Order: sequence, then C-alpha cells, then structure tokens
Amino acid sequence: MNSIKTLFSIVVLIVICQISFAQKQTLFIDKDFNAVMQQAKLEKKPVILMFYASWCAHCNKMKNEVFINQDVINFYTQNYICIASDIESTEGKLLREKLKNQLIVKSFPTFCYFDDNQNLTNCITGEFKSEEFIKEGVDNLNEANHLQNVKSSFEKEVSNYDKCFSYILMTKRIGFNPTEITQKYLKTVAANNYYTEENWRLIANGILDFDAPEFIDLVKNKAKFEKVVSKKRVEKKINFVINDNFADYITQNDTVTFNKNRKIAANFKLREIDSLLFHQDLSLYERTYKWNEYNSVLEQNMANFGLKDAQFINNVCANYFIYISDKKMLENAVSWEKTALELNPSLDKYVLISNLLLKNKDYKQGIQYATKGKEFGKSLGFNTTEIQNVLDELIAKSKK
Repeated sequence: MNSIKTLFSIVVLIVICQISFAQKQTLFIDKDFNAVMQQAKLEKKPVILMFYASWCAHCNKMKNEVFINQDVINFYTQNYICIASDIESTEGKLLREKLKNQLIVKSFPTFCYFDDNQNLTNCITGEFKSEEFIKEGVDNLNEANHLQNVKSSFEKEVSNYDKCFSYILMTKRIGFNPTEITQKYLKTVAANNYYTEENWRLIANGILDFDAPEFIDLVKNKAKFEKVVSKKRVEKKINFVINDNFADYITQNDTVTFNKNRKIAANFKLREIDSLLFHQDLSLYERTYKWNEYNSVLEQNMANFGLKDAQFINNVCANYFIYISDKKMLENAVSWEKTALELNPSLDKYVLISNLLLKNKDYKQGIQYATKGKEFGKSLGFNTTEIQNVLDELIAKSKK
C-alpha cells in the first residue's frame, strides 16, 4: 500500500512539474539587442522590447498571466520578434544608455516597438490585460500610428488640434517633454479663443515646463480656466508642474535653476504655491545638508504650512535629532514635536521628543516626557524597552 501511495505521489509531482513548465513564459526572454535587430532586418519583422525589473509587481504579473496566454503568444510570435531586458543588469543599463536619444524609460514595464531598421515606432508602459496588449500590437502594425508619421503629420499642419494632441501623447509615451510641440499649436490660436476646454486639454497634457510662458499665464489667469474646467483640475495641474520641475532641479543639484524659478513662483503670491515651495525648500536643504537654511525655512513657515500634519512634523524633528546640535534649533524641534503629540499621540513621538530633550540636555523635561511615553506605551500593550532606555539615560545624566 505504501509503495502504491509513493508511486501515486511521484506521478502527481511529475504532472505538476510538467504543467508548471508548460506555463512558464517564453515570449519575452533576455537577448542581445544588436543580434535581435540583425534578425529583424533579415526577417523584415518589427521588434518589441520589454524593459523590466525583477522586483516590479506589474512586470511579474504580466509574465505569469499575459505572456502565457495562447492568443498573446500566437499574435506576437507571428508578427514580432520579442526581447526582454532587465533594467538593473549591466546589459540593461548599457541598452538604456544606447537608446537614450530615442526614449527615456521612467517606469516598468515599458514596451518599445521598433521597425526592422531600429527606428522607434511607439512605446507603452504599465500593466496590460491580454486583449489590451494584443490591441497595442495591432495598432503598431499600422504605419500611420508610428512616431515618425505622427510627428510628420503634425509638422505639416501645426494648427490641427487632433494631430497636435496625438503627437503630444506619443511624445510623452517615449518619455520626452512635449512642451515645445504644444507651444507651436497654441501660437496658432486666436487670443479671444484661448481659454477654452479644448486648449486646457492640450495645456494639461502638453505644458510641463515651469518657466514656460503658457504655464505662467495659467497661474496668473487660473480663474479663466476654472470657468471652463474645475478649480480642482487647475490646481492639480499647477501642483504637478511645480513639484515635478522643482524635484528635478533638486535631484540634479541644479540650485541655479531652482533659485531662479523659485523667485518666479514666489511672485505668484498664491498660498498653495507658497506651501509647495516650502516643502521643496526643505527637500533641497535636506539633500544638501544645509541645516541652518533648513531651520530658517521652518522657523518662517512651519506655523503656516506644517503644524497640522503630525507625520510631517515627526519627520522634520527626526532630522533635528540626527543632524542638528544647536540648542535653539533643538528647542524649535521640541516645540513642534509637542504639537505632533497633541495632534496624534504615539509611542514613537514620545521616544523622539525624549531623545531631543536628552540631546539638548533638558533632562528634567525629558524625564517627564519619557515617563509619560512609557505609561502611554504600556496602556496600549506596546514594547516600551526603547523609551525605558531613553528614560534610564535621562535619569543618569540628570544625576551628574
């Protein structure tokens, strides 16, 4: 009987392994890009390249669900040569660099379509269902939808709204900025017909530069656009452009452009923009470790833009604990952390304020907050070892 059970188990295991092997995706496999393009030229077949990351949930879901779909396999093997590239591998990084003048990969998965002469014809990003993924492939087989033809069609008729919008979307798909494209069209629009829902659609999608005259006009005349679309949509656009541009300046350590455009933004004198600038200033000074400037910005603006967000306050005060030793600055952090505790009491905030007081040698007040924190943690059944350690150190220091 045992031998029969063992044999049965082995058979079941073999079947499971065979099913698993059969379902393993073989459509998008890492291959050498140059070799694939040579193959494409010989076979006169377009190529689809998938940039992926091993940790990308959307990539893995498509591998497990879409690339094993027989309809997808049949369509793409018949009409395309498929290739994958791990963006974190040496080969993937080199390929990304090689193609940087044709496309910029910003998210995963990114699927890049090429003709057999290595011309980029389209890009799509994100997770797709099987039917959607096939449709994208079908659309790309129509040469009228190719990037160069969409571009050429617009440049022959820059006053054509639909052609402009198509070119904007295509440009964004390949990761580039469509601001100049949008500007070309908007120059053909009569001044008395500028603030329309149609033009808003172009501006919302196509004006991405903070210093573009069209964006500056949008901010100054936001009420005119709010009449044709919602106030929420206009404010969302303004917030996006400012955050996106200033984040780029910070990432690139471009303080010259940051400061130049900050002056422009400050001159708008709008509370929502001042709030955005407050957070961007902090990001810049945090990234560059300019803690005096960091503290100055907070002293001037915390009451207006920061004291209603307990988590934000906690994050700020954590920086003070780690990086700042100045007594007055630490007193600022203690004051703000008290507000955070009032807004949303938690054990980690009690730990932080106790540590700030310890660092600032205010042992008496530190013992008070550490004791409160310990009681608070115990009342909720939390582990209070960390705050007990801070309390012990405060008591020891106070006795010296």
